[in-house]
Amino acid sequence: MNMQVLDAGRDASGGYKVDVTRGDRVGRVSSEWFSRPDDERFLSLGELAAMVRGRADHSRSRLVETSRIHVFLLLVDDLNPIEAGRLPDGSPDLYFRGFYCWNSEVGAKRLGIASFYLRAVCQNRNLWGVADFQEITIRHSKYAASRFAHEAAPALTRFANSSPMPFVNGIKAAREKIVARTDEDRSDFLRNRGFSRAETAKIIDTVLAEEGRKPESIFDFVQGITAVARDKPHQDARLDLEGRAKKLLERAA
Repeated sequence: MNMQVLDAGRDASGGYKVDVTRGDRVGRVSSEWFSRPDDERFLSLGELAAMVRGRADHSRSRLVETSRIHVFLLLVDDLNPIEAGRLPDGSPDLYFRGFYCWNSEVGAKRLGIASFYLRAVCQNRNLWGVADFQEITIRHSKYAASRFAHEAAPALTRFANSSPMPFVNGIKAAREKIVARTDEDRSDFLRNRGFSRAETAKIIDTVLAEEGRKPESIFDFVQGITAVARDKPHQDARLDLEGRAKKLLERAA
């Protein structure tokens, strides 16, 4: 897959080196991108601003229902990578801050915004290596727009201005917390947390295949669970596994 690593590391292509096999994959931005016509797709805020200015010069104002407003928007801070430990080859494990928002998805009638840390965006607009995913949704009502402004905007401002250290420290704690040293420990750790025998074997085998060793730390198990989740064909099953991985990581912090 042709990966666009956020104009970022510094390898031969000029981008940051990231490991997109870790963390979750989020495909919502990709589906929105390919469902839009060309005049609703922009690669920078400058292009968007120019289009909006052009429309404003030839527009008039009127009141509309918020449910009739449609919004595709993804922004990533690709200039300030956040290092959260090291990859198996010794290179830094890099994340970037990002968010996307939407409005009036077919049938949902909601305003929403999601913030997260991610490792990369591919040219299909899939988000890779997503962690610490947080979402706010507001059902359309008479005061939906003002509620969105009062709830979502401050939350996004806090996320943009907050220190990444709680996130980084959580990753560090999960890496350092060793919970299994033998095959029996590994099996017991997962089975005691509700994973089936088949899931347990697949998670352990996945970590062995991707890391070159069996899981020992909380972080190892989280990576294995999210990797297995990516292969689930049904969204409900995938989200269930990703949610369990997230809870495991949060408890390690």
